[in-house]
Amino acid sequence: MTAGAATGSLRVCAVISLPILFAAGMSAMDTTDAVLTTKAYGGAFANPMRKIFYNITTTGFSVLVALVLGTSTCCKYSFPRCTGRDP
Repeated sequence: MTAGAATGSLRVCAVISLPILFAAGMSAMDTTDAVLTTKAYGGAFANPMRKIFYNITTTGFSVLVALVLGTSTCCKYSFPRCTGRDP
């Protein structure tokens, strides 16, 4: 699509539509995140231990996902035969 836009074969509205759709999607995701965070912290202000537990759980899950992805990537480059593809 960028090559087509560079050569001038795409109309202006087609070139502008992708950034507008991206901004709309990011706005929707940010709104969803804010609503979910508000729901998650709603009862946490009444009980501070619940807020600490929520923060520790969320951070622990993020660390676990990062470790799994990092280990997977490291193994992919360290042992290329394990990926199932011929070099």
